[in-house]
Amino acid sequence: METTLDTERFRNSLEHQRIDLRKRIAKQADKKAEPRPETSSDRSFMAQRYITRQSRSNHLARAQQLLKQVEAALQRIEAGTYGRCLECGLAVQPDRLEALPYSEYCLDCKEVREGRAATP
Repeated sequence: METTLDTERFRNSLEHQRIDLRKRIAKQADKKAEPRPETSSDRSFMAQRYITRQSRSNHLARAQQLLKQVEAALQRIEAGTYGRCLECGLAVQPDRLEALPYSEYCLDCKEVREGRAATP
């Protein structure tokens, strides 16, 4: 028996996530655009600054990727395909959607795509 998804609740959650992600991306992009201080002869300082920049860059890339997933989920809601696995077409497990409302695949297909066999 298949349960009906409360797509309106998921839509609201995803729209809030989208707003938060856009704010986070804008804030991180602003930090990335800040002028860099002069170079220093202190290698420790320079290494720490490099690590901080790399970390910010990684966070920005992750937020941008997550935003794409959230927007794709919102498009699936509009298309009427939300909650269906993009691979097999079966329903994505409700618990999975609760945890990751932008999930594209059911757990079995996700594990296969990641090269792991589904556990019985």
